[in-house]
Amino acid sequence: MKLVSVFVVASVAQVAPDCIKCSEANVLFFAGKAESGDFYDAQGYERFRDFIINEYEFGSFSENLVAINDDFAFDPDSEVADIRSIVNNEFAELNAQEGSNSDLNLLMCQAELCEHIFEYIRASPFTPITGLVTMGWAPTSERWASTSIPIFSLLGEYDGVNTFTRFVPKLFLEELPRNHYLDLIAFGNFRKWANAIEPFPFIGDEDLETKYRPYQIFRRISINLGHFIDNDRLNMALTTDSSLETLRASHTFLEMDNEEGTPLAIDIQKNISSYEIVHNYVDDIDKVVAYVSDNTAYIFTELVEDKIMYDDDDSFRFSNFQIPFEHGIQVIDTSREVTCSQLQENLLNDVLDKLALQQMQFYRMNSCELISREAEEVENTRCQMYPKNGVANVAPVEYRDGDVLGCKLLAPSRIYQWLMFDSHRPENLKKCHEFVGKPPCSTCPEE
Repeated sequence: MKLVSVFVVASVAQVAPDCIKCSEANVLFFAGKAESGDFYDAQGYERFRDFIINEYEFGSFSENLVAINDDFAFDPDSEVADIRSIVNNEFAELNAQEGSNSDLNLLMCQAELCEHIFEYIRASPFTPITGLVTMGWAPTSERWASTSIPIFSLLGEYDGVNTFTRFVPKLFLEELPRNHYLDLIAFGNFRKWANAIEPFPFIGDEDLETKYRPYQIFRRISINLGHFIDNDRLNMALTTDSSLETLRASHTFLEMDNEEGTPLAIDIQKNISSYEIVHNYVDDIDKVVAYVSDNTAYIFTELVEDKIMYDDDDSFRFSNFQIPFEHGIQVIDTSREVTCSQLQENLLNDVLDKLALQQMQFYRMNSCELISREAEEVENTRCQMYPKNGVANVAPVEYRDGDVLGCKLLAPSRIYQWLMFDSHRPENLKKCHEFVGKPPCSTCPEE
């Protein structure tokens, strides 16, 4: 009788039938030194290798067919040749083993190492690789169209908004090729997993991923690997669709924080007036003034990426990669009833409402809660975020000039990143809870 289990993680349900061909599949973990200088150590993969060989319940992987190689060291003059040598030699050795199926040659890579692997594949008329599993990295469909090799991209929930910034909008704007599958893995942090902490550090050696149910992460990867090996297109398609749906929240907030998306200021202006709108991004919001002409509101936004640093004892630690910290906006408010505090609280509630149940439960129980405070009425200052009374406080900035309302607000992607990632950092939790303990979450939606 075939054993079937269903795992529900985040918003994705996975069916895990026994893997039929896992025992004959050749799996190569490609490790080594990337262009940035970060070293993905073979030891970082040993724990997972041991899991799929000895502990995975829904498939039998052969010990002699699962290999790890960390010989690669990036050299711009020989990148492709070096990878070709490693890949050819490793798979030749694996394919010579008893029980090996050369039609099932899977290579697993991580983060920026996948960029190197992809360059090798594009430059090689022949490769023994028959399937590629990427962790913390995904190609655009335009790039992937140059090869017929199937790919399964695994994005970790803790890979950070930077990873989503790079890949998620592309995944929504472009139709995924039929041979490209995707999964978002709860608690996964593939940007750090194999000992390469930079360039996208989470929380170092105290990473939640290393202490919060690592075998749940391993099992999720293994289920995907089994589907990939057995070419179970139905389950891979279901996983892909569910993951894309879960990622829509990231996509919504990232669009607001990207000059190519719909500006937050436009959404705010539409909600408080019926003017036609002309919006422009500026380098310094304090040097412009919004105005109305011929029933058209001319409004402005400044995206501030750099976190304003405060005293170390009063500073949180952020993943400050390629997303704004603050929106400086100017809109027209003829009612003079809208406040920046209201706008900031609305943003916080919008993000909270889009968290999946599992994400909200974790935030409610384990995180440093984010509270919107009254706006500071001071020009030429920045939105501030600071620990006080056991919570993280965000104080927007507000200033008025007649019908012109100026606000400096914590960016939607920053809020999302705080709820999903930064609020879990030990150094941030310590600042919030060291002296008062964790207070009940007052802003969390009712269950």
